Amino acid sequence: MHKPAFTLEQARSFVAVAETESISRAAQQLSLSQGAVTQQVRNFERALGVRLLERSGGRIHLTDAGAEIAAACRTLVAALEEVQVTARRLASMAEGALLVGASPTAAAHYLPAWLDRFSRLYPSIQIKVVTQNTPTVAAAVAAGTLDCALVEGPTGQSGLLEQPLADDELLAVVSTSHPLASITQPDPEELRRHRYVAREAGASLDHFAAQMLGSGFSGAQRIEFGHLDAVRAAVLAGLGFAVLPRVAIERAIVDGRLTVLPWPPLQRKVSAVRRPAPGAATLEAFWKLLTVPEEAAKAS
Repeated sequence: MHKPAFTLEQARSFVAVAETESISRAAQQLSLSQGAVTQQVRNFERALGVRLLERSGGRIHLTDAGAEIAAACRTLVAALEEVQVTARRLASMAEGALLVGASPTAAAHYLPAWLDRFSRLYPSIQIKVVTQNTPTVAAAVAAGTLDCALVEGPTGQSGLLEQPLADDELLAVVSTSHPLASITQPDPEELRRHRYVAREAGASLDHFAAQMLGSGFSGAQRIEFGHLDAVRAAVLAGLGFAVLPRVAIERAIVDGRLTVLPWPPLQRKVSAVRRPAPGAATLEAFWKLLTVPEEAAKAS
């Protein structure tokens, strides 16, 4: 696409003269001097190589070419004004979209409260949530296909901004009907005799499970499921033991359906991640919500 030989101000000045048929009235309309308007129109004619105006009886008239160019310029000026209107509407958050990634724990137990606050402030914004494991959604944020994400654990992406939001406690658990439910002391050898119920390969939960259980994790036979809810269901069914976030299994522990194994709990951070460069107005508004405490936001 070639750069136009004329400027937008030249086109705008010519439209004003064409509509008013007067340099002085066009100057008033544009808040410019008559000399400035005259120079803009002359430069416009020179850039196009076409005579646009002629004088007759002390008045300015459009040439035939000028009439056609004026019609095209009106369309151009209207399009530019529409761009400005659209930009103001988007900046005011009257419309737009927010694309958020989330790991399963964050999507089920942390993100909804933040999105509720955001949607109450900006009810017209369309929101889509993509749920995958931490490395996958973090890679999508780094690539620019997601605006931001809520994750737990290592992202594998060094160039992202990270904002801690909450602490998430991990527990080693088993069904109360499982043989492991009766052990009272950490015993990696005993764990290795049973099956570990795992998320899919690459999920950050395995990173933390290895820290918690050591050789009891690495030496156990594995059965893998593609989602946190499936892991929880498999453990409840007695298929094996697992490391799971307390927030996802608290009710099953209280109800007596799950037993917490005698390994110390592990704390991990739930964090929001994004690219450092400024983003769309929707992202900046959501990020501000994540990084500014609710009380401070109300005060401001």
